[in-house]
Amino acid sequence: MFKKNFDEWSLNMRFKILNQLETKAVRFAKSCIEHGDKFTAKKILQRALKIIPDSEEIRKILENGNDAGQQFVLASQDTQESHQGVLP
Repeated sequence: MFKKNFDEWSLNMRFKILNQLETKAVRFAKSCIEHGDKFTAKKILQRALKIIPDSEEIRKILENGNDAGQQFVLASQDTQESHQGVLP
């Protein structure tokens, strides 16, 4: 039905780029959590999930919190005000 639009190299490169994005987004989010910035971590992971909707690792972190078992809690009003304009 549908014709393959890309060659094998393009598909491999796409997979590699998406894999790197996922890895770096998860590492950055975990670093944010370690420094107490759960608001930014959650935003980064939500945006990465829009690009990579099949990412089980990102979905798992958003649903369950980080490796230490901490749950993502919605940021307080003060935290949200301090981050306005940083991420649209």
